[in-house]
Amino acid sequence: MNAGLLTLQDGSACLAFEGELPFPLKHVEFNPEDYRITLVFDRPRAPGKSMFTQKKEARTFDFPVDPLFANLFKISSTISVAQIIDGQLIDIHLYSLVYLH
Repeated sequence: MNAGLLTLQDGSACLAFEGELPFPLKHVEFNPEDYRITLVFDRPRAPGKSMFTQKKEARTFDFPVDPLFANLFKISSTISVAQIIDGQLIDIHLYSLVYLH
Protein backbone atom coordinates (compact mmCIF):
# COMPACT_ATOMS: atom_id res chain seq x y z
CA MET A 1 0.00 0.00 0.00
CA ASN A 2 1.35 3.40 -0.95
CA ALA A 3 0.83 5.87 1.87
CA GLY A 4 2.09 9.18 3.12
CA LEU A 5 1.62 11.70 5.88
CA LEU A 6 0.76 15.32 5.26
CA THR A 7 -0.63 18.29 7.09
CA LEU A 8 -3.96 19.80 6.19
CA GLN A 9 -4.59 23.52 5.81
CA ASP A 10 -5.51 23.79 9.51
CA GLY A 11 -2.19 22.16 10.53
CA SER A 12 -3.70 18.81 11.52
CA ALA A 13 -2.23 15.47 10.49
CA CYS A 14 -3.59 13.37 7.63
CA LEU A 15 -2.63 9.88 6.49
CA ALA A 16 -3.29 9.43 2.78
CA PHE A 17 -3.24 5.96 1.24
CA GLU A 18 -3.77 4.55 -2.21
CA GLY A 19 -6.10 1.60 -2.73
CA GLU A 20 -8.70 -0.24 -0.71
CA LEU A 21 -8.73 -1.32 2.94
CA PRO A 22 -9.88 -4.84 3.88
CA PHE A 23 -12.39 -3.55 6.47
CA PRO A 24 -13.71 -0.18 7.68
CA LEU A 25 -11.36 1.67 10.04
CA LYS A 26 -12.03 1.70 13.77
CA HIS A 27 -9.17 4.00 14.82
CA VAL A 28 -5.47 4.77 14.23
CA GLU A 29 -2.72 3.96 16.74
CA PHE A 30 0.67 5.65 17.14
CA ASN A 31 3.51 3.92 18.96
CA PRO A 32 6.04 6.51 20.22
CA GLU A 33 8.66 3.82 20.89
CA ASP A 34 9.15 2.89 17.22
CA TYR A 35 7.31 5.87 15.63
CA ARG A 36 4.99 3.58 13.66
CA ILE A 37 1.34 4.03 12.76
CA THR A 38 -1.16 1.18 12.84
CA LEU A 39 -4.58 1.15 11.22
CA VAL A 40 -7.02 -0.81 13.39
CA PHE A 41 -10.00 -2.19 11.52
CA ASP A 42 -13.59 -2.61 12.63
CA ARG A 43 -13.80 -6.22 11.49
CA PRO A 44 -17.17 -7.90 11.92
CA ARG A 45 -17.12 -10.45 14.72
CA ALA A 46 -17.33 -14.06 13.61
CA PRO A 47 -20.59 -15.77 14.65
CA GLY A 48 -20.31 -17.40 18.07
CA LYS A 49 -17.05 -15.60 18.90
CA SER A 50 -16.66 -13.40 21.93
CA MET A 51 -15.26 -9.92 21.30
CA PHE A 52 -12.63 -10.75 23.93
CA THR A 53 -11.27 -13.78 22.07
CA GLN A 54 -11.16 -12.34 18.56
CA LYS A 55 -7.73 -11.14 17.46
CA LYS A 56 -7.37 -7.45 16.60
CA GLU A 57 -7.30 -6.90 12.84
CA ALA A 58 -4.69 -4.25 12.04
CA ARG A 59 -2.03 -3.12 9.60
CA THR A 60 1.17 -1.46 10.79
CA PHE A 61 3.08 0.64 8.29
CA ASP A 62 6.69 -0.27 7.53
CA PHE A 63 7.97 3.27 7.65
CA PRO A 64 8.47 5.22 10.89
CA VAL A 65 7.01 8.68 11.29
CA ASP A 66 9.49 11.55 11.34
CA PRO A 67 9.92 12.62 15.00
CA LEU A 68 9.06 16.25 14.17
CA PHE A 69 5.84 15.16 12.47
CA ALA A 70 5.07 12.87 15.41
CA ASN A 71 4.83 15.96 17.61
CA LEU A 72 1.46 16.63 15.94
CA PHE A 73 0.19 13.39 17.47
CA LYS A 74 1.00 14.59 20.98
CA ILE A 75 -1.37 17.54 20.68
CA SER A 76 -4.29 15.89 18.90
CA SER A 77 -6.63 13.01 19.63
CA THR A 78 -7.72 12.71 16.00
CA ILE A 79 -6.19 12.13 12.57
CA SER A 80 -7.69 12.47 9.11
CA VAL A 81 -7.40 9.44 6.84
CA ALA A 82 -7.75 9.98 3.10
CA GLN A 83 -8.26 7.36 0.40
CA ILE A 84 -6.80 7.92 -3.06
CA ILE A 85 -7.85 5.88 -6.11
CA ASP A 86 -6.40 6.47 -9.59
CA GLY A 87 -4.68 9.63 -8.37
CA GLN A 88 -7.92 11.19 -7.10
CA LEU A 89 -8.89 11.87 -3.49
CA ILE A 90 -12.03 9.77 -3.07
CA ASP A 91 -12.77 9.84 0.65
CA ILE A 92 -11.52 11.52 3.82
CA HIS A 93 -12.69 10.91 7.39
CA LEU A 94 -11.61 11.88 10.88
CA TYR A 95 -10.65 9.02 13.24
CA SER A 96 -9.56 8.72 16.84
CA LEU A 97 -5.79 8.68 17.27
CA VAL A 98 -4.75 6.34 20.07
CA TYR A 99 -1.33 7.31 21.44
CA LEU A 100 0.19 4.14 22.89
CA HIS A 101 2.30 4.49 26.03
